Amino acid sequence: MPRWIVIDGYNLGFAWPGVRERLKQDQQLGRDRLLDLLRRYKKASGADLTVVFDGRSQSGAEAKTKQRGIAVIYAQRPISADEEIGRLVARARDPGRMLVVSSDRAVKASARRFRAEAIGSAEFIAMAERALEGQGAASEKPETVDIDKWSKVFDIENR
Repeated sequence: MPRWIVIDGYNLGFAWPGVRERLKQDQQLGRDRLLDLLRRYKKASGADLTVVFDGRSQSGAEAKTKQRGIAVIYAQRPISADEEIGRLVARARDPGRMLVVSSDRAVKASARRFRAEAIGSAEFIAMAERALEGQGAASEKPETVDIDKWSKVFDIENR
């Protein structure tokens, strides 16, 4: 059974060079970059991923959605992403197969109380980058969703 990784989205994004800069410029572009990296990691690792962000998506996405094969949750006020992660861990059938990714001490402590493993964002980034070595993004074929999206952006007929 694949491992379930629950990620504190902005915590990881602001820790990951290349994502951090995009988040500072435009939150949606930063989230897209993070989700692209995580999609590639999911493909390499086979893990089930859930990313939790604070606030609403600028794209108008639902509070719970699937993007690039990754479950994405936008925590709605007054609930924070940290609290939403705590709820996911508390409700899990088998928290022992969960890995929570956040550098927030309270999030990690909460996860560990339910016997879930918890690591910091820097540790996860190192783990993900090792898994992604030699897996160049340029060699990947774009997904149909991506082709359709960019065809519309550039007003090109998708063939």
